[in-house]
Amino acid sequence: MVEWLVSNIIDYSVAMDAMEKRVLAIHSHSAQELIWLLEHSNVYTAGVSASANEWLDTLQKSVPVLKVARGGKYTYHGPGQRVVYPIIDLRKCTKKDIKAYVFNMEEWIIEALAVLGIVAFRQKSIIGVWVMDKNLGVSKIASIGIKVKKWIAYYGLAINVSPDLSFFKHIIPCGINGVNITSLENMGQKISMRMLDRALKEKQHIFLGSDR
Repeated sequence: MVEWLVSNIIDYSVAMDAMEKRVLAIHSHSAQELIWLLEHSNVYTAGVSASANEWLDTLQKSVPVLKVARGGKYTYHGPGQRVVYPIIDLRKCTKKDIKAYVFNMEEWIIEALAVLGIVAFRQKSIIGVWVMDKNLGVSKIASIGIKVKKWIAYYGLAINVSPDLSFFKHIIPCGINGVNITSLENMGQKISMRMLDRALKEKQHIFLGSDR
């Protein structure tokens, strides 16, 4: 059984501490797996493969920049972005395949957006989920960055519902030069967090499998 928890805006450092504690508890079989849905206050995070030249605004002081343990490069989190942290015990999987885990996470996002009438897709060799924005062309709508400790996977994904997209101009998002970043709002879609959450829950079997 996987617990679902929906929170409001949570400070990034608070969420990191909570995830680390949950990972240890799941590893010791003293807590359930968790899918945690939340928003963050404005923050930039630099994953383990982030490079200094991907940070474009050295004068920016108003938003904190945190080095974090997840995979990936720079990204932005803030209000209007649905962040989802699945904390999942990969020891339960028939095959411990992290690439398959990420693939299934992408598929989960794609299928959940399809429920809401949004056509989303992968880009070859680039982790994440993309859409065709009529003004921007091919654009990134969701990012993924995970960490695995003791075969417990955590961190997760971020879907742009209605964040202030101007914050992405201070970085090279996910280390991809020239990438377009969009949101459901920017595409003219009036989709609430609650609607997205329902779609994610409806399609959870794509990510988790049918045996949980």
